[in-house]
This record gives sequence, C-alpha cells and structure tokens, in this order.
Amino acid sequence: MHIDFSANAWNETDIVHAWGMRFNENGRFVQKEDHIENREDPACTYGFENIALMSREKYGPGAKVTVECSFTENGAPLITLSEDLFPDGNGDFRYGSYYELVLYKNGINLWRHYRDNGKAAWYLAMSAEFPVPDSVRHTIAVGIRPNYFDLYADGRKFSVRIFDMAPAYHLGLTSCEGVNSFYSMDIEG
Repeated sequence: MHIDFSANAWNETDIVHAWGMRFNENGRFVQKEDHIENREDPACTYGFENIALMSREKYGPGAKVTVECSFTENGAPLITLSEDLFPDGNGDFRYGSYYELVLYKNGINLWRHYRDNGKAAWYLAMSAEFPVPDSVRHTIAVGIRPNYFDLYADGRKFSVRIFDMAPAYHLGLTSCEGVNSFYSMDIEG
C-alpha cells in the first residue's frame, strides 16, 4: 500500500484516524498542498494535537512500514505498531497496546506502551543518539521479523529484540510533541 499525502491524493479507505488511550483529544490532520500536518493547540493535553493514521489491516513478520516526514523544533514524528484498534463510545478509533519509533532532534527512541490495571504505562525499549535536523524531510521505517523490529532512520539501521511480540500489528504514523508533517507512507507485506 502506498499513500501519498498530497491534496486530493489519498482517503481513509485503508487507513483510519486514531488516538492512543493517553489522549482525550481527537483532532484531524490538516491537509496542505503536498503533505498533512498536526497543529499546536494549548487546549490539548501536551500543547499539540497527537493524531495517528493506522492501517485497518494487521501485518506480521515480513511487513515493513516506511514514512517520509519532517518536524519543526521539538516535533517528533512516529511510526506506530499497535496490537489493537477499536472504536470508543464516540465512534472514534483508539489503541492501547503498541510500540512507537520516535524520530526527534537527538536521534530515535523505541517506546513500548501498554495498559497496566487500566492505566497507560510505557518504557523506553531502545534509544540511539545522532543529530537530526528539523525542517527537512526524513525517511523512517520499521521492518517486522520474528522476535525483532528493524528500525531505519535516514540510512541508519538498528535491530531490536522484542520479547513480547504480537503475531501482527496495525501499522501507521503519529504526530507527537510538536508540529509534524507527513508526505507519504508505504506498507509492504
């Protein structure tokens, strides 16, 4: 699946707007000429819109999701791999147990999010530091192999052993910690 986020080039046939269980807001990406982006919003929990677009289908070993993105200042575009995707009482989609590959000005992080006694919990599963300039396009990706995620960021590759790997994941992208722009997303496998 290839999605070009240019104006009039995509729709929500294969993907859906979604939000993690940590957030009560449910904004939508703003369409620009050649990309989509979130906004700063002081009314939101962390001062910005945290929005995801997730695949309706699940993907397992052999799959790879690649995202072309950019960010400003403290923005952090993510690739999200969610074990679940379900409608909430308002008809919006939510996810609660997931991994996220975060690109930010100091490198990448891989975070594990889960529910612990009904509350959101998370820990840092992996981190690599290297300079990442803002306001330029970057390519990030996650490949799924049995018991491993292969993480890619601007030509760098890192492999991480995953001890609690699910059989398959909904794959997507998320805006976090500032303004993020997304130009395309490809899912193979």
